[in-house]
Amino acid sequence: MWDHAILKAHKNLMITNDTKEVGKIRQQANEYMQQAWINQHTSLQVSRQSELRGTPGYDTNESSWDLIDDRGAAPSLLKIQSKYRGGKSTSSAFHMEQTRRNSHKNAGEASSSGHVSYSREEFDVALFTRPAKIVPEFNGDDDLVAIPEYALRDPKRPGFLYRVVPMSVVRQWADVPVYKVLEDLRREKLRGHGA
Repeated sequence: MWDHAILKAHKNLMITNDTKEVGKIRQQANEYMQQAWINQHTSLQVSRQSELRGTPGYDTNESSWDLIDDRGAAPSLLKIQSKYRGGKSTSSAFHMEQTRRNSHKNAGEASSSGHVSYSREEFDVALFTRPAKIVPEFNGDDDLVAIPEYALRDPKRPGFLYRVVPMSVVRQWADVPVYKVLEDLRREKLRGHGA
């Protein structure tokens, strides 16, 4: 019953072009889409964080990152934050804030807007799925934008990433092939591990 209801809701959201609500329904599936695309089009072999339950270092809150290059002959441990932001023309399409528990770690500047900002070095790259139109097809070459974590650092808030990625940063990375960004970051990680 749920499968049918979810498909029906998704189809209706595509018809009404409700980008906010379709994003909610697609976010979980987005991790699977990105994982499959990365594993097929790059040398990375990633797992979803939810696949790692019960392993050492597993974060029970599954915060900070969603995908990790942890398989294959030479895993780099590159951490990827997976985001779905439908509609290319929306100025807030690349918002980065999230809802997390209020805690000592998330106090002060981290949560001054009522949501929690990512801190530096929680992940290595943000991978945004942002289709131009809400359609059932997925094209990784057109729909994905990879932005390294260092490009997301907010100079006005040391230690934190942007709450909303400036369009100048989005434009800078939108035309760089995703596989190239991921492969370059993977090589950097491997060099850092002494590989």
